[in-house]
Amino acid sequence: MARGRMLSQSIAEDFEFNAMGCEAKMLFMMAIPHLDRDGLISGHTAILQGRICPLMPEMLPRLQSIIAEWVSANLAIAYDSPKGPVLFFTGFSKNNTGMRYEREAPSIFPHPTGWARN
Repeated sequence: MARGRMLSQSIAEDFEFNAMGCEAKMLFMMAIPHLDRDGLISGHTAILQGRICPLMPEMLPRLQSIIAEWVSANLAIAYDSPKGPVLFFTGFSKNNTGMRYEREAPSIFPHPTGWARN
């Protein structure tokens, strides 16, 4: 996995993103560097909290409602897979065009229905 990901300047003027609460915005941005090459990450709340904000255990009880905010804002799709719950960040490929897809490990998660790998 890459050591970082692109966060576009357009986020400052994204109406859906800016309509979310402060915690949802903060954790959304904290999740971006941890996405795999397809914009996927575990949606299991304990795993997600341990990955994106391990020093903030107080966020664990609120993560389910924060994920719901991401989904409601159309910034993520939450779905179940054989590997457990998964989150797909819908704008990932649009905002990370310069990455070297072929140099990164394949995703362990299937894509949501209707979406294809890059």
